[in-house]
Amino acid sequence: MKKWKTYNSAIANQSFDAIIIGSGIGGLCTAALLGLKGKRVLVLEKHFKIGGWTHTFRRDNYEWDVGIHYIGQVHKSYSVIRKLFDIISDGKLEWSPMDKNYDRIIFPDQSYDFVAPRQQFIDDMIGYFPREESAIMTYMDLLNKAVKSSRSYFSNKALSGVLGAVTYPFMTRKFFKYSDSTTLDVLSSLTQDPKLIGVLTGQWGDNGLPPAQSSFAMHAFVAQHYLDGGNYPAERLFLKLGVGIVEITASDNVSRTTVSTSFNVEIIPSSADIAGCMDDLACNYNPEATVDDGSCEEYCGSTDCGM
Repeated sequence: MKKWKTYNSAIANQSFDAIIIGSGIGGLCTAALLGLKGKRVLVLEKHFKIGGWTHTFRRDNYEWDVGIHYIGQVHKSYSVIRKLFDIISDGKLEWSPMDKNYDRIIFPDQSYDFVAPRQQFIDDMIGYFPREESAIMTYMDLLNKAVKSSRSYFSNKALSGVLGAVTYPFMTRKFFKYSDSTTLDVLSSLTQDPKLIGVLTGQWGDNGLPPAQSSFAMHAFVAQHYLDGGNYPAERLFLKLGVGIVEITASDNVSRTTVSTSFNVEIIPSSADIAGCMDDLACNYNPEATVDDGSCEEYCGSTDCGM
């Protein structure tokens, strides 16, 4: 693990345009966007490693991701999520598509493949459940409607004061129709086939809650997101933040990242093996190492490695 600079309480006397709590992908992305607009940002993180659910860790020769591991829609240059990645990476982050069979739902007696693109997914589902064609088509239509209804809901959050309050009922009503219903309730209204419901909700782990508890809107976001397939970074990439642009300090499990008036991101692909410690709990962890040379020192756990 990289040794951050020791935290100095004098930072409390500094001024910032924005303070962001949490260094997950949302916090870091927001900090980057604000930095690009010339804002000085402080990011607070209680964990000993920044990144939230986007960071990785190593055990022996294996690397594990703790959260999201494939991303949809980034292969479309016009998609919002692709545009965000292009902005914060200066357009240098490239993506490779996964196999078109992006998910597989396995039951004891049969497996069901989720294959991109959207029409192939529909055809396959009807092939698996020919008697449920009407339910499947209605389900696909509801995915579209739920996702589209969220646009005005989230747009309302950008409005403030009287305008936001007055337009709130009108801009959120359609979305609440889907968000206030559970995934199981919606699918049960379409079909009585428990196997079909089980297959269509097979990605429920991405929602964080089982179908009987999860919001159908959240289910729709996830299901719709992957209908055209998943993607991953084209090469092993490391974000390098310029000296003087980002400063990270840590002490007692608190990391602080300061983004100054400019924010330049350079993407450096790893084209050759780099020897070093690859265990991210070791004090001399090298995040750029591609070959473990056995040099790992004492484990830090959540301490500051004696700083």
